[in-house]
Amino acid sequence: MVKHLPYSVASVEDEEEFYLATLEKLPHAVMPSSLFMRGPVATGYGRGGKKLGVPTANLPQSLFKDSLANVKTGVYCGWASVDHEDGKTAICKAVVNVGYSPTFVGEENREKIVEAHLMGYEGGDFYDSEMRLVLSGFQRGEKKFASFPDLVAAINQDIQGPPPKTLQASPPFPPSIFTLVISPS
Repeated sequence: MVKHLPYSVASVEDEEEFYLATLEKLPHAVMPSSLFMRGPVATGYGRGGKKLGVPTANLPQSLFKDSLANVKTGVYCGWASVDHEDGKTAICKAVVNVGYSPTFVGEENREKIVEAHLMGYEGGDFYDSEMRLVLSGFQRGEKKFASFPDLVAAINQDIQGPPPKTLQASPPFPPSIFTLVISPS
């Protein structure tokens, strides 16, 4: 019954005379297909780590030309892979905003940007390093918050809320997925 809806079954009472199911809204909606993105990490607007306390790795729209035009703005969940200078690759869960940062009035992004927070990442900056993203769940739409504290609370909920069901303890695919070269057929 809820297979294709953003709900999970919390409890079910199935009696001869009645049927009662309690559904819990998932913190995200599993997408019918995943988004794969790749590109060098660019310098952002200095807001993620400095103003919000949530460091992000950024991929600007100019990198993708018009390809982001049809990507819905909002908060996604998925996986990120970043190559380190030492040759090692970090694979982390990621919470990713795709949009314009409308809460920063007068400082909104000039173009749609991909801002990825790599959960559990403890390394240093990796500007110009290649980041690969697999986005598999949609958490919420991008919105303009009434206040800066409201924005920070929503971001913390996105990160610390119930773990999305699409984000298991480790990626549900081999790490080699991050090295796929996808070409149009």
